Amino acid sequence: MKISKRLQKIAEMVKYPTVADIGTDHGHLPIYLAQRGSADKLLATDANAGPLGRARRNIAEAGLSHRVQTRLCDGLDGVNPAEYAACVISGMGGGLIINILRQNLPRAQNFRQLLLSPQRDVACVRRFLHQCGFRIDDEEMLEEKGVFYNILDASPGNEAPYDEKGYVFGDVLLRKRPDALKIFVKSELEKARKIERRDFQEYLQLCEEALRCL
Repeated sequence: MKISKRLQKIAEMVKYPTVADIGTDHGHLPIYLAQRGSADKLLATDANAGPLGRARRNIAEAGLSHRVQTRLCDGLDGVNPAEYAACVISGMGGGLIINILRQNLPRAQNFRQLLLSPQRDVACVRRFLHQCGFRIDDEEMLEEKGVFYNILDASPGNEAPYDEKGYVFGDVLLRKRPDALKIFVKSELEKARKIERRDFQEYLQLCEEALRCL
């Protein structure tokens, strides 16, 4: 199955053979994981019947209905961390990801791995994780068709809080210094230089600090 670069990267980051994909949409990720043998027990969920129906058809056409279960549920409702060690939430805004985790926080804290890929507001997700008993074990960043994507690999635990630059750009990424981050920071720096507002001047300074680290 041909899937996006982002979903491929998420699949590569999965550490456990039991995976729940929250907001699965077309079911591409669990199908891909099953086909490549990365997981032996998979759950695809969605809060809407339409997308879940598409996922079920795709799973059936791939001959994987016996490997990938589907469930109509809102967020983590009805998802048991005792059955699924890894939980993936991607393809939605950071605010929605935070709400999904907050509404079932004790349940979220019992997954062994959270793979989160917000479309926006990634700094808010990083802050939320630290405030609610998670550590960020790893982070990846990639560019696909002109759009930059972050993938956070988190687990229950505590770590020292980041400084503002770390929350905005990713402390792990600033240490790993991937090419995608360098391109992203340079692009953000150019944008910030064109906007004469105090809040953007503060962001401009953060961009300049980040670039010096890269």
